Amino acid sequence: MKKIILLSLILSLTGCKEPNTEMDKTLFNTSYDKCVDYLTASLKSPSSLKIREVNISTVIPTAQDIKSVFGELITTNGLIRDQVKEDKARFRELMVDIEYEAHNSYGASIRGNYQCGFISRLNKDEKSPESLNTYLYKLISDGENVDLGIHIPIAKFTGSNLYLDNAIKSVIGAKDSQFNQIDTTRYNEIESIYFQEKQNIEAEKIRQSWNKSSSRVDQITSAAAAAADAVAAAYIKASRETEIAATEIAAPAGDPRLSDAAIASSGFPRD
Repeated sequence: MKKIILLSLILSLTGCKEPNTEMDKTLFNTSYDKCVDYLTASLKSPSSLKIREVNISTVIPTAQDIKSVFGELITTNGLIRDQVKEDKARFRELMVDIEYEAHNSYGASIRGNYQCGFISRLNKDEKSPESLNTYLYKLISDGENVDLGIHIPIAKFTGSNLYLDNAIKSVIGAKDSQFNQIDTTRYNEIESIYFQEKQNIEAEKIRQSWNKSSSRVDQITSAAAAAADAVAAAYIKASRETEIAATEIAAPAGDPRLSDAAIASSGFPRD
C-alpha cells in the first residue's frame, strides 16, 4: 500500500509535465485531439483516416500573431496595458503537425499533412497555460491556410495528464515558459504595429480628403470654363447684332448693302 501511495505521489509531482517544455501533458493531448477533429471533418472519407505520425513544437509566436489573437485583450489605444505588464503575460505557440493517410472522393488512398496552430497566454509564475487562455488560431492543410473565421478558445483540457498519446512521436521545444527579454521585445513590436496601423489610417484619410478636394477643384474649373464659353458666345452674338443694327442705320432705304451686311454679319452664305 505504501508503494502504491508513493508511486501515486511521484506521478502527481512529475508525471503531468512534458519534460522538454515542462508544460502539462494534457495541453498537448487536448491540442492533438482538437486537431484530429478538424482534420477528420475536412476529409471526404473520415472513416478512412489513418494517423501516420504526429509531432508537436512550441515556440514564441510573432508579434503579429499575438496581436491577431489577443490584441484587444492586452492593449488600450495601441499600448500594452499596465496590468498585462504586471502579470508578466507572455505568449507561446504550439503547433500540431499530423502526417496522415485517407481516401479521397474517388476512393484512392492519399497522404497528406495537416497542422493546427494554438497560441496560449501565461501569467505570472504559470508554467503551463489555462484552457481558456489557449486559442486555436490557425489551420494549414497541405501548406494551404484554411480560413477559421474566428479564434477558438479551448473550453476545457480533456486529454490525459499522465501520458502523451501514442501517436505523438515528439515534442520539440524548450523550457521557456517564464518571462524573458523576447517577451519584452514582443510588447514593443505589438505597440509598433498599432502605431503603424494608425499612421496608415491617417494617411488614407488625408488621401481621401485630397481626392475630394481635387474633385471639387475640377468641378469648379469645369463650371468656370463653361461659364466663360457662355459669356464668349453671348458676346459674339451681341457683337453681330450690333453690327447688323449699325449697318441698317447707315445704309439708305432700299440699299442692297443692307442685306449684304446683314448676311455677312450673320455668317450665313449668300444664295
